[in-house]
Amino acid sequence: MSLFTHPILDSFTPYGTQLFAPFSNYGVAFNNIAVADPLYTIPFLFSMIILMFYKRKSEKRRFWLKAGIGISSIYMLLTIFNKLYIDAVFESSLKDNDITYTRFSTQPAILNNILWYGIAETENNYHVGFYSLLDRSRSFSDWKTIPKIRALTSSEYKDIKDLAWFSNDYYNVESLENEEFMYRDLRYPLVQTKEGYKAIFNLKLFKEKNRLNMMPFEPEMKDFSFTMSALWIRLKGK
Repeated sequence: MSLFTHPILDSFTPYGTQLFAPFSNYGVAFNNIAVADPLYTIPFLFSMIILMFYKRKSEKRRFWLKAGIGISSIYMLLTIFNKLYIDAVFESSLKDNDITYTRFSTQPAILNNILWYGIAETENNYHVGFYSLLDRSRSFSDWKTIPKIRALTSSEYKDIKDLAWFSNDYYNVESLENEEFMYRDLRYPLVQTKEGYKAIFNLKLFKEKNRLNMMPFEPEMKDFSFTMSALWIRLKGK
């Protein structure tokens, strides 16, 4: 059963899943719940632990099983309504800021469903912002304009095409020294560091014959406690 239910659950997250594999590599991602959300996981886990202490045919065991599934499912349904609301707020915010976009995407920040991240694509830039359900204003803020950079293109390297597929084409590739390149995945929420907002997935690439290779992954989020503190502060609204 888990072989069927787990991929379906993954499809609700920003990470998504290839739900129609092997017939299609289309990534299904509804973006309504974070990959890790304690409010979804903990009630279900708590119920599973309790029912382990009851016999298989016990009515109490069935009660806790239904309770765990029920609470988690209700929360999942709530996140879907949140997603619909957030999309409307983001569209309105883009209009208020005179941003003419070709497409946009919204998703919750990690570990919660209150703070949301939005990214809109234009011809030359990406516009990203944040919105908390606890904000006093019904509008995204903390706007950042990120110029599109394509030091390497998907037509040159299949490796860039594969990475761009994972990022749903929200990405930058910057040229560094020594013929190295930085691939920045902008699809996922930027995180606040002491040096400013940073992408979580920053992949340093280098050319190797006719392919691209990647150096060991080192996130630019050096001070984890600072980033989590900043996330908590912004989540509480402004």
